[in-house]
Amino acid sequence: MSKSCTVEFDGASKGNSGKGGAGAVIRNSGGDVARVNKPLGFTTNNIAEYEGLIIGVEKAIEMGYTEIHARGDSQLVCKQVDGSWKVESSNLSEPNRRVNDLLRGLDKFDISHVPRTLVAFCILLRSTTLKPMKKQTRPPAAESGKLNLANDVFGTLIQIL
Repeated sequence: MSKSCTVEFDGASKGNSGKGGAGAVIRNSGGDVARVNKPLGFTTNNIAEYEGLIIGVEKAIEMGYTEIHARGDSQLVCKQVDGSWKVESSNLSEPNRRVNDLLRGLDKFDISHVPRTLVAFCILLRSTTLKPMKKQTRPPAAESGKLNLANDVFGTLIQIL
């Protein structure tokens, strides 16, 4: 029996060809969520977007999903991966090949372009890879027993997505 999920991905760089990061959220029909992000060093926006898709699909496969619906705000990545557009830039050939290699083992895959607002959670993940972490002066809410997922930013974004 196939397991299905949605992978929402995003990536960016500061300026184009600046320090970058990528992120993805994996959700199943029960609402379970896994998150993954990756700092990229110096890269382009398009490479970062591809990396968001790659790490999201890798994580979904690692979790045992064989049917994946991907959603991202990069029209270029979505159209190149679904075959609507040719990969004309030589620097995008390798990440496109990596995505296609991952997809070969799946029962089903589709990808759709969505407005930036629908991938807000991934943007949040991505931004953590672009900005230095601030020193924490108090324990995280989960450690202090004060975590209320419904009332924090992650809970709100999960409900939106």
